[in-house]
Amino acid sequence: MHCDKTALHHLILILDEVFGIQNFKNEIIWHYKRWSSTKTALQSNHQTILFYSKSKLNKFNTLYTEYSPTTNIDQILQERKRNEHGSVVYKKNDDGTIVMAKEKKGVPLGDVWEMPYLNPKASGRVGYPTQKPILLLEQIIKIGTDENDIVFEPFCGSGTSLVVSKLLNRKYIGVDIFEEVCLLANMRLKNPIKTKSFLLEKGVTY
Repeated sequence: MHCDKTALHHLILILDEVFGIQNFKNEIIWHYKRWSSTKTALQSNHQTILFYSKSKLNKFNTLYTEYSPTTNIDQILQERKRNEHGSVVYKKNDDGTIVMAKEKKGVPLGDVWEMPYLNPKASGRVGYPTQKPILLLEQIIKIGTDENDIVFEPFCGSGTSLVVSKLLNRKYIGVDIFEEVCLLANMRLKNPIKTKSFLLEKGVTY
């Protein structure tokens, strides 16, 4: 459930009642930067995604991000063990060489996502006021589904979640009350476009 600051506190209570407090998983913060436009309050640079499941048996795929530039990769790739004193030390072969661990996948994705807001001039923008970046929906869908799973979007809007599902080889069902929005979603599905971010590809957050 995606929401902004105006309804967050209300929606948490409603979702707790619908799904059960025990099935709350995460409050995900989607953080982005943009030019300041207010002089009477702090600039709003994030939105919230509430992650609930129907039961404790929900599907969950761990995604990985790159290591921090300050991380000592050599240390991470070396296998460790506890010595006779209970201290953690590097594991070594009989010849004294350090035993390398299995290949690391990176750092597990946390609940704060640094991701640019959808560029007004992006080639994938279709003019829908609440259109979300494809990168945002990609992470959400990858976490909760595998290929050939069905993604159901009851408020599909411009169809971004459906487009992402198609690009990720998921099946999908989208519903919306407005006919013109459904036509827009169908148009996008015929020619799905994923806008690339030059800054993200260069390893820069923004």
